[in-house]
Amino acid sequence: MDQVLDNWTNPMFSSLETDITDAQSAHLPQNCVRMWDTFHPYKFPKTVFQGVKVLGQVDNKFIACMGYIDENKAAEPNLLLMIDQHAAHERVRLEQLVSDIFEAPVVDAEDCQDGIAKQSQLKSSAVIPPVVLILAHKELQLLQSSTSKLKRLGISYRIVDGDGANETEGSVEITRLPSCLVEREAEELSRSRQPVATSVIQALLEEYLQELQRTAGASAVLPKTITNILKSQACHGAIKFGEPLNHCECSSLISQLSQCDLPFQCAHGRPSVIPLLDFRLLSSSHHDKVHECKPRLWHLHKVE
Repeated sequence: MDQVLDNWTNPMFSSLETDITDAQSAHLPQNCVRMWDTFHPYKFPKTVFQGVKVLGQVDNKFIACMGYIDENKAAEPNLLLMIDQHAAHERVRLEQLVSDIFEAPVVDAEDCQDGIAKQSQLKSSAVIPPVVLILAHKELQLLQSSTSKLKRLGISYRIVDGDGANETEGSVEITRLPSCLVEREAEELSRSRQPVATSVIQALLEEYLQELQRTAGASAVLPKTITNILKSQACHGAIKFGEPLNHCECSSLISQLSQCDLPFQCAHGRPSVIPLLDFRLLSSSHHDKVHECKPRLWHLHKVE
């Protein structure tokens, strides 16, 4: 019957067109997509956002844009991009939060030379009542030798007891903390949750003191404990999936994202920008040029 229908010419209607090729992954050769990505990788410089054209929101989750894959800005945009609105706003918020936690740099003749501003210091807030921690004697010694570094981190303290050489441990009152930690504690209490200040401070001091021991006094600008808190704040306050955005809001978000230092990933490392279609590949001249290129066979070992 199938052969009869295939060979039969309908006198009233022309034959139907052939079916469109199904592009589902189940019908594609294994690893063909990964091989294409290997042979034709996309590198995203920050200039991809220069002159980007916002098309609009898609499914209340993504922002469709047209950008440039090359430096020829005179031509029309040739790369269709899809931007994750939550990941993009999360990145914007994270970099804003990181910028806001530092005090404005000042010039202090006692702390700097040749009029150079002293090292940036985190904004701090008073802890009322102070948080009491029990530290080992070795940790107390390291704490006392790192007072200036801790102050730049927004931490102030006073030793209550255990300052003697024969003491095995002692008590420390934490009187000031980075403002982001104090704000988080206030937020937890406002939601009738258990206080987390003591555990967070303990983790922060342990991390910082261990790093000072490991690096002989050097330390990162922001400890991981503080960075994780900022990431959490950035995520909770970011635009969510399902939130509708008008064209102006989409354009504003893309403009803010273009000013970020790391615009291509969210606070937790998830990609924020995905290329969907390179319109240059639709032209026959570029298609022929692509096939004329010699395959980079040394990349094949990366494809499982």
